[in-house]
Amino acid sequence: MDKKFAFSIRLCILCAFILICAVLYSQTFEKFYHTSLDDHTSDAIQLSNGNSVIVINRGDFFTQFSDFILLIIEPDGNIADSIIYSGSENYNFYGLSNLHNYNDSIIVGFRVCADEQLNSFLNIIKFDEEFNVLLDTIVGYEIPELYLFYDLFTIDYKLIVTATETVTNEVFLYEYELDSDKLNYHSIIDTGGFINQWPMIIADLPEKNVFHLYLFDVYKTIYEINKADFSVDTTYNYYPYNFQPRKAISSFDDSTYFVAGRESDLSNPDVRFIPSYFEISQNGNILNYQIYDLQNDTSSYFVSDCFVRTETRIYFALTYNYTSDPPFTIIPEPRWIWLMCLYPDGTLDWQRFYKGDVNYMPFELLPTSDGGLLIGSNRYDWNDPVPYQRDVHILKVDSTGWYEGLATGLPNDEAMNQILVYPNPASDYIKFVLGMYKNLKLDIYNSAGLLVYSDFLEQTKIIDVSHLPKGLYLYLLKGKNGFYEKGKLIKE
Repeated sequence: MDKKFAFSIRLCILCAFILICAVLYSQTFEKFYHTSLDDHTSDAIQLSNGNSVIVINRGDFFTQFSDFILLIIEPDGNIADSIIYSGSENYNFYGLSNLHNYNDSIIVGFRVCADEQLNSFLNIIKFDEEFNVLLDTIVGYEIPELYLFYDLFTIDYKLIVTATETVTNEVFLYEYELDSDKLNYHSIIDTGGFINQWPMIIADLPEKNVFHLYLFDVYKTIYEINKADFSVDTTYNYYPYNFQPRKAISSFDDSTYFVAGRESDLSNPDVRFIPSYFEISQNGNILNYQIYDLQNDTSSYFVSDCFVRTETRIYFALTYNYTSDPPFTIIPEPRWIWLMCLYPDGTLDWQRFYKGDVNYMPFELLPTSDGGLLIGSNRYDWNDPVPYQRDVHILKVDSTGWYEGLATGLPNDEAMNQILVYPNPASDYIKFVLGMYKNLKLDIYNSAGLLVYSDFLEQTKIIDVSHLPKGLYLYLLKGKNGFYEKGKLIKE
């Protein structure tokens, strides 16, 4: 074998080993941001130096957010700096919606504001890499009761915002050219006064030089918009009838893209939301529809920035267990962060449930350069003396969903359980939440090793343990393809 070739092979193996180690040993952490105000996270980006920037809007939940903070977090979880940013006293601001990396040295932020006559405008802010303000401008037209739904950052450095004017219900797009700091207004659809045609999301298809604009209407319409003159070239339709689109991202195939949203289950008086997504071609053909129903045991809620992908996986984060509609983060009920890691075809690789001690609601996912994933959530603790106070919870996990400090009561090599078991300790009942698994064999043993309960769990199930003596128990779960989990239970 040629020595140069052999050296190249060894070098490639070494590089691959280093890359694998970087993914497996990505730094993890958990952080809380707590003040006397309502603190609400809405977005996160990663800088070229590896630091992450978390957006935290501050103010009063029942009025508006008066200012926002950009919290800069180093890869190991240390808070490097924070920038507090307010705005003009002549406007009410409703929180920074999104941050975008304009390039390696410029960051763009976007939020909605309103003047004293309740006309809605856009506030565009540019920062340099040191977070000095390069531009702070308020743009738009005097349009009363303007609803802004979704923004898109295109590859040609334009910010596209979908909107509806609520008097005539005209659907239009704001196009902000970041290179020239120019705002363009494009009327897209004259609805004829119908109020049930809401522009939900927009997808950028540069290969065809078009946008796909999704309306949440009775026809489930997709408008194909020519980017040259903003005319409507053609229309498509999506399904099912009760699917509400919330996010469009690129797929693993250049000829398709993903659209994530939530279905509404209207079969019961209490409406359930079910996370789902489909892959769709650039010509409007739906190729793969995936639905992730927790077997009818409760609702799960999806916020648009909690659907992302990496080179090899799709990540879906949801709020598990809520009974209110809409599911505000100020309801006193335990909620979990439910994270799914999916293969490219949408099948489950693994799932994790985090927290649940109080009310958690994930609002953004950010894949990081070390192979990990940053989860930004809003947290409400009804035991807090400040009423209706929300705080920010930041969790950084590795590529397996584990993070330093994960409290399971098990050794680290056994701490990656995918089945949620609560309450634990328990007195009357224990609930086994299977998530996307089913048909698992459950065995429960007492501290003497005697089997005290055995059953097949077809789906999530509540088990009566009131008759069991107080003490420590061990449960074992077994399923297809070698699925195996164990954990400890405490009966009070």
